[in-house]
Amino acid sequence: MNKLLLLVLCFSFALLNAKVVTLTAEVTYTNNSNENIPKIFHRVTMPSERSYQKVKSVDVCGTNHYKIKHHKNDLTQKYVELMFALPPFSSKKTTISFEVEIDSMQYDINEVLGFRDDLKKFTFPSKHIESSSSEFKLIASKLMGEKKTIGERVKKAYQYPSKILTYKVQKRTSALTALKTKQGDCTEYAMVFVAICRAMNIPSRVVNLFNFKHKNTFSQPNHNEAEIFVKNHGWVPIYSNLGLGSLRGEYSPGNISNTNILYSHDVWTWSNYLPKTKHLKGLIKQKMLWKIK
Repeated sequence: MNKLLLLVLCFSFALLNAKVVTLTAEVTYTNNSNENIPKIFHRVTMPSERSYQKVKSVDVCGTNHYKIKHHKNDLTQKYVELMFALPPFSSKKTTISFEVEIDSMQYDINEVLGFRDDLKKFTFPSKHIESSSSEFKLIASKLMGEKKTIGERVKKAYQYPSKILTYKVQKRTSALTALKTKQGDCTEYAMVFVAICRAMNIPSRVVNLFNFKHKNTFSQPNHNEAEIFVKNHGWVPIYSNLGLGSLRGEYSPGNISNTNILYSHDVWTWSNYLPKTKHLKGLIKQKMLWKIK
């Protein structure tokens, strides 16, 4: 097989695995007062970009006044800032549509990066991730004694939440609380995995996403998972809950599914600012709805 044909086949395979979807945020404001609101600022975080996920376009309907800005605490993440007026006793609907290309691909779990200066903060304990606790240090020590390569250690850390936790939807707790109560939902599964990895000095973090395999309408991102950092790919997902500890299938370590839109890490989903409207509290209503097609 000549090189040109091989290149065409590889490119065709990549296209077959790529999926383009549109994530739309519908923003509705209602003014139940007799005052004109000259300026409302509404901000919506954009889906994150990764080696396997790209935002191809952004389309705003309902206002001509908008800007794309960077989050101050993470310049790799962007948001769209809308500005519009709201007359007395009126409603205003604005939509922001993100065209997102997601590639279903594979990566080598053995190329997970360990400690590196620019990833240092993702090896430290943080809020809800008590990786320096004696409990997680003990788990990490045992895994490192059993497994010599980083890839094998990550696989064991991925399997650990499914072995000890019973799935139960709840308000966010923490990795240590989940370890002690032995229950949690997708958030706790991800936090336990991240805490174990950080205790082994492996950079990792919790991210939120839209999982649209079985639904396409949301009030907010509906799932949390974890990320690790891999050579030549950067941050990639570990489906600590969706994978249920299996080393095979769509959600196993080394696989990236195109049934999720990775949304963000450690930034707000949306925020707003309504200057000089404190006295109208309760009279201005806001609603957001997300759709994927």
